[in-house]
Amino acid sequence: MPNTISKILTKLEMSKVMKNCGGVGTPFIIHDPYTFERFMIFTAWPDDTGIYREIWVAPIDDNLKVNLNEAKQIVDPAIFEMPGLDTSNIAWDSANDQWIITASGRTGKGTKNLPKKSYSYFIFLDRNWNVMGKQIIDFENNLDGVIDTPELGDGGVGIMATGSSLILSTGYGSTRSLYTINDTTVRPLPKPILANRSGAKKFNLVSTYNSNNMAVHQLFVYNGQLMMLSELIQHSFWHTVAQFGPDKDWTTVVPPGEDWEKVPAFNMLGKYHMPCTLKWPYGYINYSAYWPEQLLHPHYTTEFSFPALFFITRGPWAYSHEIWATEIEPQIAFDATKNFPLIASSTNEPFTIGKIPIPTFGSDTITISLFGVNNSGNLYYMESDSPYNIWAETDMRYIEKHSINSGANKIVINKPGPYIALKTDVDLSQWMVVIR
Repeated sequence: MPNTISKILTKLEMSKVMKNCGGVGTPFIIHDPYTFERFMIFTAWPDDTGIYREIWVAPIDDNLKVNLNEAKQIVDPAIFEMPGLDTSNIAWDSANDQWIITASGRTGKGTKNLPKKSYSYFIFLDRNWNVMGKQIIDFENNLDGVIDTPELGDGGVGIMATGSSLILSTGYGSTRSLYTINDTTVRPLPKPILANRSGAKKFNLVSTYNSNNMAVHQLFVYNGQLMMLSELIQHSFWHTVAQFGPDKDWTTVVPPGEDWEKVPAFNMLGKYHMPCTLKWPYGYINYSAYWPEQLLHPHYTTEFSFPALFFITRGPWAYSHEIWATEIEPQIAFDATKNFPLIASSTNEPFTIGKIPIPTFGSDTITISLFGVNNSGNLYYMESDSPYNIWAETDMRYIEKHSINSGANKIVINKPGPYIALKTDVDLSQWMVVIR
């Protein structure tokens, strides 16, 4: 595992272009779509309170050197009549030849409250970073008569452009969900549609288990899987969390320092999501004179000659954040089968297929554990190449039939398909699949 830690930008260096800079944060690396010149988007603030946050851009080279001589403020929060803008993410909108920046509003003691907790702030800029427009987007949705109002807080809006559409993730903690905007060619942008839903039921990207303090996230694709990188605030410390899966197969984490085998099985239950364990080896970065737990706003990038994780950490004062980076190995950080077991679990009704598609991530074997089987009967193991086929209960291959006894059972499956599902002819209080 690479151990190189690089200090990218501090308030002392930023003070050369922002008088009395109090801190810098929220790094995001992008390149010009035509020249491929690299830039770092970040926030900066002119005092130690951290309230009045502006969005800046500066060129950055392959040695991670930021060119402050060409740094410029590109978004002033005054355009939204806000004290500050925080947790900025960015995507290139090729349909309009524009950058789209998403930001959350920032308030503090003595400042006005946010107009609405479900608001996010979108800014449209040309290639030269001139503001071409702005829009306030409300992520509140009406789900078949039920009003769903996500709490954005300072969690930011993860954004990823796919052709003329956007994939967005937002919400703080257990309100985090996946949204889509299907047409970016028009201004103003259409209202985001809650993507992970089933009728009036909402699918959270993460379960409420151990997720209430997750914030600040980035969306990207790695090996065909939609990924989300987040910070986890737990016991006043900050850890890095990776979540992954195609759309509905998102994951959650086992508490840091605990092994999945020691976590009570009932903590992993979830009818409308698939919780899995995740212990990311880069959750702690041990650099001198700083708390290794103070790792916030993580950002993964492949824009350099080596894959890198950018992050911010707190300096000696509360809001004097600094931007750091380290080289990482994505095959270690994001390979679900190399470093930790994954657990999918739920309850099951007899004669019913478990409606949660379980990704196996190319594992050689999986272990199916059943708890509280009330009578002897059968378990049917099936697989599919598509998670949506499992949801629709079409085009699934029934591979094996296993006899099960009352009580607990364990079944090992070799060479599972890309996605699997289970069916029994008896009641189960819980099933669990361990993927290694």
